[in-house]
Amino acid sequence: MAIQIIGQSKAAEPTHSKLIEPDLASLPAPESAPAATFVHTKAQLIELLTHPEPMVRTFAIGHLASSEDEAVVNALALRVADEVPGVAESAVKALGERSQAAVVAAVEKRFDSAAGSLAGECARYLARHVPARLVELLKSRARLDDEAFAVTTAELGRSKSEVAIDYLDRTMNRAGTMPGERRSALYAAALLSGDKKLCQRVIGLALSDSKVDEPEGGTSPARAAVGSVAGLPLQAAIRAEGENVLKQLRDEGTAFTFFPAEVGEKLDHGLRDRDFVAVLTALEPMASLIARENASAEHKSLVERRRGLLLTVLEKKEAIASLGAGPAAVFILLAIDAAQMLALSAKQATDSPALITVAKVLETTPEALIAMDEAAFHTLFSERGQRGIRAVMSPLASETMFDIPLLERMLSALLSAGHGEALLDAAAEARSDSFVRLVVGLLSKKPESSEPVLIEALSRRPIEASVAHVVLGVVARMPTQRLALAVGRRFLELRDLARTGLSEAIFRLGDPKLTAIVKTRAYANEPEELTYCLLELLSGAPAEGDLLERLKRLRGEGPREPEFRIPLRCTDCEQVLIYGFEGVYVDPRSDKPDGDPAFIGEPVCKACGAYDHFESTQAAVQVMAQSMMQLLAMANAGGPMPETPVMPRTTRLNGKDQGLAAALRELDQAVKTSPDSIRQRLRRARLHLLLHRSRAEEDIQAALKVDPQSVEAKVMHAGMHAQRGALEPALALLLEVRDALRSGDETRLYDAEAAPLLVETEDSILELEMYGLELPASVNLDEARARLADHQAAEEEALRKMQSEQRGRPGGQ
Repeated sequence: MAIQIIGQSKAAEPTHSKLIEPDLASLPAPESAPAATFVHTKAQLIELLTHPEPMVRTFAIGHLASSEDEAVVNALALRVADEVPGVAESAVKALGERSQAAVVAAVEKRFDSAAGSLAGECARYLARHVPARLVELLKSRARLDDEAFAVTTAELGRSKSEVAIDYLDRTMNRAGTMPGERRSALYAAALLSGDKKLCQRVIGLALSDSKVDEPEGGTSPARAAVGSVAGLPLQAAIRAEGENVLKQLRDEGTAFTFFPAEVGEKLDHGLRDRDFVAVLTALEPMASLIARENASAEHKSLVERRRGLLLTVLEKKEAIASLGAGPAAVFILLAIDAAQMLALSAKQATDSPALITVAKVLETTPEALIAMDEAAFHTLFSERGQRGIRAVMSPLASETMFDIPLLERMLSALLSAGHGEALLDAAAEARSDSFVRLVVGLLSKKPESSEPVLIEALSRRPIEASVAHVVLGVVARMPTQRLALAVGRRFLELRDLARTGLSEAIFRLGDPKLTAIVKTRAYANEPEELTYCLLELLSGAPAEGDLLERLKRLRGEGPREPEFRIPLRCTDCEQVLIYGFEGVYVDPRSDKPDGDPAFIGEPVCKACGAYDHFESTQAAVQVMAQSMMQLLAMANAGGPMPETPVMPRTTRLNGKDQGLAAALRELDQAVKTSPDSIRQRLRRARLHLLLHRSRAEEDIQAALKVDPQSVEAKVMHAGMHAQRGALEPALALLLEVRDALRSGDETRLYDAEAAPLLVETEDSILELEMYGLELPASVNLDEARARLADHQAAEEEALRKMQSEQRGRPGGQ
């Protein structure tokens, strides 16, 4: 087998060392900082908007997003023109609901030449504030890329503007000239608009397409659009998946949660009997529901658009039912999804199980609670002890509340009445994500009341993971000086409990006092590295040396990072970090959950430098198992084997076949016992070379020291050079080996036979020639070329035979 000219130069292995422990005791106590005082002032943040590093500008934009100060708005508007698209996109998002003329003008100007997600964000802003102007800009600017087109059309559909609806209608007239994905995005936008004419056009196309053959592995753009608006992945919109979709819908029953009992019963019976006219007829009462009075204007608009979509589908119920279960599934899901939105929006606060329970606890009525303002709730909750407050918190945190403003009044009163700790603990235990978001939002808006609560939580020993997640969520939105110190002093414990949340919170805090602490865990390509770089820049450090190298890596300017990335635990230091490899070889006969992997690349711990002391995390096991299942499925189907990063592979060592990792462990022990054994060194070098590891050089040099003329060591030395990109030295060594093997002179071989080694050598020389190296005129490789041609012909014949056999199977293509 020819040497593998793959990979790149490998960095020297880091020295095995202990973890650097952060000096947490050096941080002052939280009480030493002023209460409820943010780390950065408004003036400092405005100044940071012009910082030379895009990361810092984005940081400042995020902190200024909620300010209504005119100076802030003007400064953010200037950043819409930022030379870095990501910074400009952040500025447009931050400006959000602000519709000042200067802001609109800035976004219009940037949209004219923007692409990708930036163009989509500009379109989202313009569709919200000046949809007619967005349509004008679309007519005059260059063609949008697919990503921006999808966002722009969707936002126009949501705008409910007559000009936007007309634009979508006209664009649909040209849909036939568009690629499938672009057409699907346009059709989805039409459905989202709820406009009767547009919806009828798309539903009509989808019905027609449901009666003809679908493209292999996919479906029509119209059906794909119907499926996506119904919340289905593309694969589930294919007709063949329809039965499974309907079965899952009925088995789970969650789609019927908010329907009246009689509607849910009719839906269940209709799905069971495959009576799709009955299913759609059962949804007709939902089309007359209206949103509750206190709903926002945006929500009421959504309800009206879903009503228009539902009515359009119901008009076609006979045609949908005639399709059969598979083709009809996407339409039924679309109707149920729209009806569920209407049913949920129409529910009143008095229907809330949570409110009914709270009213009983407080010995009053739901109607009386609805009428209370925050001051009345404050008085009511101030009179309650801890047990009474827990009885109130429990239903609020576990059941649905339909009146969000009412819930916000109650939560705010609980905080002001001195029950912040109970509120925080309730959020930590809550089953409702919406409740957690409301609590985090409330606490972050009231630093004077919530900061002491959070400080107390951060002082608990031990601190529970659920509490840590909520606290860090608030800290990320309320970056005060005291919280920065409190988080820093519990850095290691919080990192074990909620590493991602901690890194995000410290990034948002932006307190340079935490720089040295974060640096102790700022390993390459890990979340802490980004946070550390930001803190260094905010402290005024120049972008040079180690900081510059890190910034280049974050920008993607360094060496290519392997795409196969998995979390591994170092058995020496216990750190779980993400590692990138070219791939992994597993032992197909191993009984270990992870297949006893041998990773292709340098298995060096980022934290302590230990070499090949990894164990797989559960997430890593799942990633590798999924890849192996894909291989197995393709093998069983008789199709071509896909290129996956996880591949089964064994090697023969000492008369038995075993996985590469096991073979390496055995060879490590053999070399340790007999360090001068050239045979063991050569065997281990071959495995290290196969795995693209720099440790191959140690064994190669040891072998050459024992026998400077070892042709096996020279072949592997050539392979090592080739992997590092040094092709000319590799060629020189291979030619030397070829001459030695062809000369007939006695050549000492330790672990190979002359004929196969000569074939391997000549194949490797041919491979180097393909990379552009010129061979000496005296070198004749005709036999090797013929061998290569025969090998390629045999592969092509095997592929033709396999494809022929596959076509002959039932259902084969």
